[in-house]
Amino acid sequence: MQFKHKKEAYKLSVNCLAGWKFVTNKNQLSNIGLFFNFYYGINPNGQFSNIPIYPWAGIKLIYDFK
Repeated sequence: MQFKHKKEAYKLSVNCLAGWKFVTNKNQLSNIGLFFNFYYGINPNGQFSNIPIYPWAGIKLIYDFK
């Protein structure tokens, strides 16, 4: 059995992460940061890829293990 592959159109996707790292009392960067994440494009998980636009925004609290 052979499958014919459909040629899909190219769609630009944008993923942006911006935020802040906190500063300790000793004026050093903390392990904790607060970030804003924005995504605009096709579904990154692969499901429902026929949805033409998949916008997503979120807030992330990040802890860096050192």
